[in-house]
Amino acid sequence: MMESPILLTGATAISAAVLLKRFEANTIPCVVIVGDLKCCGHAWYPELRFLPANLLNPDSLKSARGWGPRWTYYLVPNPWGRLYGFEEMDRKAAENFAGAAQALRGI
Repeated sequence: MMESPILLTGATAISAAVLLKRFEANTIPCVVIVGDLKCCGHAWYPELRFLPANLLNPDSLKSARGWGPRWTYYLVPNPWGRLYGFEEMDRKAAENFAGAAQALRGI
């Protein structure tokens, strides 16, 4: 039986990339949420599974339920600082991810 995967978002951030390499080295299965499959780096992580989703759209996160993750990591970087309302968008994305994580864990 395969171990339940870890669900991670923000995989383009350096901290997430380091974490993914550690998981890979320890053969821990991961599912990575990505906004655009064209930008997710399939070649870097051939063993990973990718889940296209938009963190600002809670409905898009529902498909993660089929993966049955045991842990979730929200590591989305802040590339824009306080420009363009990013702070509010980031807060909303984090709330959506937390809500999805709670639903996945049955909390």
